[in-house]
Amino acid sequence: MEATAKPQVVRKLFLCGDSTVTDQVAPFRYFPEMAYTSWGQSLPAFLTGKFVIDNQAHSGNTSESFQKEGHFDLVKKWIRPNDYCLFQFGHNDQKIPHLLPQRDYRKNILKFVREIQSLQGIAVLVTPMGRNTWQNGDYNDLLLDYDQEIKALGQQVQVPVLSLHDKTVALWKQFGQKRSTDFFPKGDYTHT
Repeated sequence: MEATAKPQVVRKLFLCGDSTVTDQVAPFRYFPEMAYTSWGQSLPAFLTGKFVIDNQAHSGNTSESFQKEGHFDLVKKWIRPNDYCLFQFGHNDQKIPHLLPQRDYRKNILKFVREIQSLQGIAVLVTPMGRNTWQNGDYNDLLLDYDQEIKALGQQVQVPVLSLHDKTVALWKQFGQKRSTDFFPKGDYTHT
């Protein structure tokens, strides 16, 4: 018996971001309280149609290190016309003064969009998901400035924006501090 393979034309969906986007693994000797996932690795469960997902996100990435470490070069090498490219940064950018929303963070995101568009890809911006952060029982939104910057930039350059921030913050507020904590590994306020 002879087997043959037929080439398939399938659109790619590239994911660019940090630990809240990357494919996570559970530690050996599985400890449920220390295992977490990202929206990026959960995304295939919600997609219909034929897509290949290429998750180039990495833990610790900022909008700057994603470029400097060569991750964006891989995306640019393999993207084809009409492929999608989703960008979500902010969690690590907020720790670096020059990567504040209206400074180099904005410049980096704009550069990503322009380069993907120049390759005839479809850029999509994703606002950073809300952290599980509270102060005196009230939700303390540490990423609101990044959320607002992405929304403004998306409107300015006419690219779609997925508002993950609004959805997650609304969920944490609905659940309240005690119940929200159940969705995060022990001692973690970023990863679900």
